[in-house]
Amino acid sequence: KLQKGRKKTKVIQRKKGWIGNLTRIFTPNIQEAACFEMVWKMSGRERKYKQTVYPVFGYLLIFILMYAFKGKDLSLNTLQASKRYLVFLYFPMLLSFSLIANLSFSENKKSSWFFRAMPIHSVGVVLRGALKAILIKYFVPTFVVIASCSVYIWGVAIIDDIILAFITNVLVAILLQMILVHDLPFSAEKNANDMGGNFFKGVLLMISISVAVLIHYGLTFINYAVAIAIIPFFISIFFALKSYNKMNWSRIHS
Repeated sequence: KLQKGRKKTKVIQRKKGWIGNLTRIFTPNIQEAACFEMVWKMSGRERKYKQTVYPVFGYLLIFILMYAFKGKDLSLNTLQASKRYLVFLYFPMLLSFSLIANLSFSENKKSSWFFRAMPIHSVGVVLRGALKAILIKYFVPTFVVIASCSVYIWGVAIIDDIILAFITNVLVAILLQMILVHDLPFSAEKNANDMGGNFFKGVLLMISISVAVLIHYGLTFINYAVAIAIIPFFISIFFALKSYNKMNWSRIHS
């Protein structure tokens, strides 16, 4: 029993250390780190959140397979000759959208006390920590798998496309959170009758994916444009994350 207890303690310590390392890398202060860890854990415990988000992984796989193997002249050569990898690299936006759009909802609406009890001057610290947690936990691994498969098919020549697509996905996720989220993580009850809101979110998602793919596709026709675009897009993420510090608690409904 003592040995089992020691093994269990080691596992727990490793897990805490692993998450702790992530917070040290991706969060600039203790308050944001606490929000990051809280959302990381709660996203794996909230039943409704998992029921809403987890099916998206299946949808992604279906959409990618359908798009990859559509057409009469189907072969690996025709796939390699196309630029379908651009669409593949932006499909994860479906996942990030679902992660963000459902982050506020919970069966236990009292979860917001944790965030309100913290000495935080700006609610942006909470939202930024929450966004980083769900993106790193769910979006990044998914994108890495899709990017790896794309490199296997199209080769290392698309590395700059992968980097730009990743940065664009993250930037769009930040903008979507700024537009859609007006509640603390896991603090609101989902309104199934909000058809207008759901329609708006769906349209916003389709527009986001379409615009991102079209811009990226257009850049591929200009020499070095994709590689050059990485710099301003990355800088945009930096300033977008900085803007969270200016968010006021008045934007929160719950």
